[in-house]
Amino acid sequence: MSSAAAPVAAPVELRIAQRLITEAEGLLTDLGMPREVSLDDDLECDLGLGSIERVELLVRLERAHGSPLLERLLGDARCLRDVLSALDGHADTARVPDVSLASTTVVSSSSRPAPMPVEPEPMSPAAPAGVLARAARAIRRRYMAVAGVPVLVLGAVLIRAFCRRRRGAVRVARATVRLAALVAGLRVRVVGGPLPEAQAILISNHASWLDALILIAVFDWPVRITAKATLFAVPILGTVLRRLGHLPIARGRVERRMHSYHGIRNAAARGDLVHVFPEGTITPETGVRPFRLGAFRLAAELGVPLVPIAIRGSRAVLRDGERWPSPGEIEVTVLEHIPPPANATAAAISAVRDCARRRLAAAADEPVLNLASAALPRDADLDPDPIPNRPARAFRNVAATEGR
Repeated sequence: MSSAAAPVAAPVELRIAQRLITEAEGLLTDLGMPREVSLDDDLECDLGLGSIERVELLVRLERAHGSPLLERLLGDARCLRDVLSALDGHADTARVPDVSLASTTVVSSSSRPAPMPVEPEPMSPAAPAGVLARAARAIRRRYMAVAGVPVLVLGAVLIRAFCRRRRGAVRVARATVRLAALVAGLRVRVVGGPLPEAQAILISNHASWLDALILIAVFDWPVRITAKATLFAVPILGTVLRRLGHLPIARGRVERRMHSYHGIRNAAARGDLVHVFPEGTITPETGVRPFRLGAFRLAAELGVPLVPIAIRGSRAVLRDGERWPSPGEIEVTVLEHIPPPANATAAAISAVRDCARRRLAAAADEPVLNLASAALPRDADLDPDPIPNRPARAFRNVAATEGR
């Protein structure tokens, strides 16, 4: 905090801010992620509040505020300051002063130490033969990766043109992905227990854009994988995803998120195998990010087991930010089933979530990331209508999570 005195908020505004921070900290404590909260904390990036968690926060705010609140207060908000602005009637969030509380700490971006310049190491002259060998290997890797793309495109065209039934589309997709992996030099193997055939919620760590294709290749029967709703609007790809029976997850406002949740719940209630990536997205950092609660609440509501499926090696093959995969080995491990939460309380669901996260991280041979190190950049695809020109702010250090 700066040594300069912070401006004092109006009494009513200060009480609302204190209540908002108290309810948010109480929710995070019940979810097993206790931490201090500030008004500038991003609901998605900093606090890890997904659709279910936002609805729970809305219920708590309604109870504390003494009146029903509109869902858009949280659906349109990117940070707690936006919620405060909506609650006290201000349209311009810039008018809301900082609140100085004992339980609130904001680290200014100016407090971060400047990175030390790194002197490039002098390049030693390489033998012409070594240079040619490295160039040949690079060309071979690029050729193998590019050669797999036409295979995937051909499979998508076949599914769109000829596969009217889901089972036929699944068989064509499985054969296509396996052939594309072979051409691209990707060796995928499955270890561990058998893949489930009965009703269950499947969960995996999410390290690369290849993860969904890997799962399509290893499953021997139809599994409904959740994917971003924006992918269903892409020509040809959207048709293929619908033919395969995959499920869209809408982002943005709470009502769209909850509509997606109910669609996934209906599919699981019918007995379909549903797969969810609880991390929600991928990042270049090595490690398992905090899990959303949706899949675990779904298991509690339906009373079905959770099956963790660890994906190891996909990040090394195609890390977020890279264009083309490199040849390599990917291992898919089917872990022991986890019983559903005993009830739908936040404590029971969080305990099962934490257990599943530790198991997946250990099987994937990656660390468990805390909220600060797992936070996404501000331009990440978290909302179809991101707020432009949001000032950059350094992420605060939080206590290390389980596994340290």
